[in-house]
Amino acid sequence: MPRLAQVGRETPEQDIQQVFDAVFGEGVDPITQPGTATGTPGNWWTVFALVPACFRHAVAGFQFYRG
Repeated sequence: MPRLAQVGRETPEQDIQQVFDAVFGEGVDPITQPGTATGTPGNWWTVFALVPACFRHAVAGFQFYRG
């Protein structure tokens, strides 16, 4: 359990919601229904979303390495 706050589905950031859909399932709130298809709690995503610019930077890095 992270000591930092977490961001859930209520975030106004559309791009973060799209990543949440891809990671947790469409429309799933990762705070009330944590967990990913790989079995992790997924709290890395919800904590990083506290700082949208940091979240976007990390996701862009993942896209670069997967491309």
